[in-house]
Amino acid sequence: MHISVFAWFTLRVYAFELYMLATLWRLFRGKKRNILRHRTDTMEYDSMQLLLGTILFAVALFLFTTIFVYHAFFSILHLATVMIAFPFTAMYIILQFFPWSSVFLRRSRPGLFTRDVFLVEQENDGIDAADVTRLGLHPDGYSSILSDTITPPVKSVLSWLISFVACSLAGSRPSKDLLDSIFPRLFTK
Repeated sequence: MHISVFAWFTLRVYAFELYMLATLWRLFRGKKRNILRHRTDTMEYDSMQLLLGTILFAVALFLFTTIFVYHAFFSILHLATVMIAFPFTAMYIILQFFPWSSVFLRRSRPGLFTRDVFLVEQENDGIDAADVTRLGLHPDGYSSILSDTITPPVKSVLSWLISFVACSLAGSRPSKDLLDSIFPRLFTK
């Protein structure tokens, strides 16, 4: 828990540092972000504002390496704890979503899970007997039963993990929680 808190805190400080550096860089260039129009406008600054901006930019630039190292360290540590817990989470999801009844029914009655149906002609012993045909079944395999039920939650967990790694490297929070990505229908209104 404390690793996650430190990772969250350093992520916030890192994001604020990037925002501050971007703002002070625009101050150097004589620009200002216009929030209302979503654009960057030119701005005339006086000498005191430029001096204060220069001092703040120098301090922020020299602190950036330290903040970046702390952010990288705690993000890697948090990622390591997530990777250690990930197999247990994946095992839980596989056991939770494993189609126990479908596999048991496939084992006991393979005709319930048919992939293809075809006609089979039976041999006739008599000359005057009519042609007799019966239905032949190609049962659906275990792999297709498992892939149909386990694939969606595993895909959502892997997409969450990829977005978690990408957001950790970019300095932002993942947009979805793990439970929201695994159980999307439970948390939508």
